[in-house]
Amino acid sequence: MHQDVLRSLPFSAVRGMALAKKALMCLAVDGSINGVLIKGPSGTGKSLLVRAFAEVLPGREVINVPQNITDDQLFGGLDLEKAVSEGKATVSGGILSRADGNLVYVDDVNLMDGRTIDSLMECVESGKVIVEREGVSAEYFIETSAIASMDPSERDIPDSIADRFEICVNIIPEKDFRKRAEIVLTDMDHKKDMSAFYEIYRESDAEVADAIQSARKILPSVVLDRDDVITIVKICRELNVRGHRGDISAAKVSKALAALDGRTRVSDSDISDALVLCLSHRRSFRAEKEKVDSEAVTLTESEAEETTIVEETVTEVQVPTSECSEEDKGPEEDGDPAPSEVPPSAASRYDTIYEKAKEALDEIEELEAFRLHEIAGIRSKRAPLSMRNSGRYRGFRIPQGKTSDPAFDATVRAAAPFQTIRGSNGLSIKIEAQDIREKIRTRRKSCSFIFAVDVSGSLVKGGMMGVVQNAIRSMLMESYVKRDRVALVTFRERTAEVAVPFTRSVESICDTLEQAPVGGSTPLASAIIVSRDYAVNYLRKHPGEKCYIILITDGCATLPAFPCADPAGEVKRIAAAIKNPNIEWTVINSGKIFDAKRKDDARRLAEYLDGRYIDIKDLGEY
Repeated sequence: MHQDVLRSLPFSAVRGMALAKKALMCLAVDGSINGVLIKGPSGTGKSLLVRAFAEVLPGREVINVPQNITDDQLFGGLDLEKAVSEGKATVSGGILSRADGNLVYVDDVNLMDGRTIDSLMECVESGKVIVEREGVSAEYFIETSAIASMDPSERDIPDSIADRFEICVNIIPEKDFRKRAEIVLTDMDHKKDMSAFYEIYRESDAEVADAIQSARKILPSVVLDRDDVITIVKICRELNVRGHRGDISAAKVSKALAALDGRTRVSDSDISDALVLCLSHRRSFRAEKEKVDSEAVTLTESEAEETTIVEETVTEVQVPTSECSEEDKGPEEDGDPAPSEVPPSAASRYDTIYEKAKEALDEIEELEAFRLHEIAGIRSKRAPLSMRNSGRYRGFRIPQGKTSDPAFDATVRAAAPFQTIRGSNGLSIKIEAQDIREKIRTRRKSCSFIFAVDVSGSLVKGGMMGVVQNAIRSMLMESYVKRDRVALVTFRERTAEVAVPFTRSVESICDTLEQAPVGGSTPLASAIIVSRDYAVNYLRKHPGEKCYIILITDGCATLPAFPCADPAGEVKRIAAAIKNPNIEWTVINSGKIFDAKRKDDARRLAEYLDGRYIDIKDLGEY
């Protein structure tokens, strides 16, 4: 057996990750499933699982897409050999041309240029690659699906791109010590004798391959009836799913699950599992709807119309026609179906599927970490750089004047078609000034955060100190993995001070906050001044950066910064005077949920600072 194969674990030997395995097998069964996105922390075996899966695919390969790939390498570009030898501008297919009939795999997809991954998924969906660049135009067809993996703590991907993946699986590190021990022992056994280890699991992997092959044959016969479709679309609507892709994906995946189980009818369990696989990345929590009373599920006329539209969209779903004769049909069956009340048994079935899917999806949601960059309103950590020769090579352009950062590949391609008419003078290829291209680079921005935390008496009396500490720890863990700088300002009594200067140490921030003295009055104006001044001094030494101040307070000022001033009026005047285009503010209201007065104080403070307002109870949405 080839050594590269032996180095990968057998698919059956990969411990846990049952949902991810099921998702990959569905992808292999139904070629119309465009993609599977696997999310999980580093070291949880995402790439290992995909490599193992490649060995059980009957007649298909997994084509790896490197992280730093260029558009020409991925989609195709100028055929240099023909251009140089014949002077003809023709297209040479990229990596995607090898993916026809196979699968594409992108590791760390969230770190890839968004435009590139969006174009890749567009090609996968349409089955067509269109190449138009450098004076050449061509297209070729592909039949493929995509697998992608990512660590969400590094950076998330836009919802519009995530939505292109029909299935999304969240891998959670194992906490049970017995199961963790199993993972370690499996790895040790594998490395001890790879060939012998592979023999142990050869039969199990063969069974997986046979199950996929058999499911492919069964799939065209699998029936998803009208009631199943209605159940799927109603649950998607009730779970506040964006768009229609979730409905369509869940329908296809439920059929694939049934086929894998050797059945031609979709079960309730197939539907609930499919909803979990297809909806975790599509639910919209910011406009969460109130839960609809499901004691009696009634199909109204408007719902019947919505269902008809869905049936027209879901072309892959086989909805069987009635087997009764024309004489047996009721009068309503000549046209659109009349609204009818779902019987109690159907209502009970719906509730069971709904509750099972929602429970699993809610568990996934709870395990999601707070997003510090979203809380601060930062949309992206990458931006084009034109003056520095650092960062990832993203593309090229014609330079304005001289360049110190030439794009050699693009330059050669620009010069290649003219070699037959240029005197080479012994050179392999002659490059002239008009051929020169320079690199467009992107690099990760550095962000700096200042947590200004109110540790005065109101926080302690309201019983919110523990909530604030937990929220900050969660946000700081998000910051830590992004390698951002974080500082801590605390304020109480008559003092606002920089308790921890800028650091990348999460523990020092958390330890200092937990040990900070609490109680007393609230010098809110002083806290704003100290935080702003510290940010300004930092930005002087780091031009081009931005600083984000996250002010955690109930917004009620009780002690002025200057003698005899009105505390509330002073805050308003100072906030108006300290504005800086490189400093952005976010106010997180740490007051009690039922305290309307304090809520208004924090909201007004955010308005004075031209900042974002977030209630601490809503942090889970970020």
